[in-house]
Amino acid sequence: MRILVIGYYWSGKFSDYVAGGLKDIGHDVLFVYENELSFLQRLKIAIHTQAWLYRLTRGLVELVKKRTKTVYEPYRTSFQKRRQSKILPKARRFHPDAVIVVQGSSLQVEVLEGLKRELNLPIAVWFGDNPLHWTDGSYDKKWAYFDIIFVVEPTWPERLRLFTSAPIFVLPLGTVTSLYFSIRGRIPEKYSADVAFVAAASEERAEVLRHLVDYDLKIFGPRWDEYFDKYPKLRKHWHGAITPKEVNLVYNGSKIILGLYARETKNSVSQRFFDTGASGGFLLTEQKPQISQLFRDGIVAEFSSISELKEKIDYYLSHESERKRMARLLQEEVVKNHTYKNRVGVIVREPNQFMKKNG
Repeated sequence: MRILVIGYYWSGKFSDYVAGGLKDIGHDVLFVYENELSFLQRLKIAIHTQAWLYRLTRGLVELVKKRTKTVYEPYRTSFQKRRQSKILPKARRFHPDAVIVVQGSSLQVEVLEGLKRELNLPIAVWFGDNPLHWTDGSYDKKWAYFDIIFVVEPTWPERLRLFTSAPIFVLPLGTVTSLYFSIRGRIPEKYSADVAFVAAASEERAEVLRHLVDYDLKIFGPRWDEYFDKYPKLRKHWHGAITPKEVNLVYNGSKIILGLYARETKNSVSQRFFDTGASGGFLLTEQKPQISQLFRDGIVAEFSSISELKEKIDYYLSHESERKRMARLLQEEVVKNHTYKNRVGVIVREPNQFMKKNG
């Protein structure tokens, strides 16, 4: 099958993983971005991977962006329109059987209209971020062009049904085993800890981690220094943002990987969950309803309070064999059933005639 994937460019690789998963199961894929990061955004991402550089330049990129906004924003909008004007001609040459849109937040209605009315293509969309952020009117004209909708969070479909009659399915995120895997040999000390956490900073996460400062704790991710005034004891535990390759080293080198999730995905698990499993790391995570739906008992350690979190950290640090057994079982389950190759297989197999040409 020939599939056009329209991806959303951000600091993560969700769109790339979707396209790669389709290729892995034998589909012919044309992958295009609906948007492009600006030079300032790319610079900001690069800076975030170096903690010392981030501290040195904190606020500088945002200041430049703010000062140049009146000039830059019209240019960016014009650039996006020119970029997206090339999608339909590429689709005409490629002759796809279907379209998968990843996020689609900046995708123009004219592109969707051309794909639907001129090329008569079925269109699916997969939301890895909360689509309710765009129920302010920016999506109003887009909903009509989506034949089927996939979301990662079980609480989103109920409200989304106020905006569209298209079928909505919950499809969790996944992992990529070429990036996240077990590493043989010694892991460098800077990636090793008794307890490690990898994600961007937030108030909720800082509130949990402040209770763990007496452990051998390492925190990786951007923007944590924004919370050091309120949580000064976290400062010595922060080691900056890191690349996916380094994340894999952390998951391999640390005894316990913490799972603390974003507020807007309160019932689902993040990609970090699956990445940890694929790496062979031991995961101690916030209790989530979706975990019991995806995994059998005895594979994932969960907590529902700070006291339970600390009790389980102490327990699993002193029970190495049990920790390694659970990590091995989780890895086997994730690699078998929870890769992006598995996920996109659900999209193309969905029994609602999505992949058949409209008409």
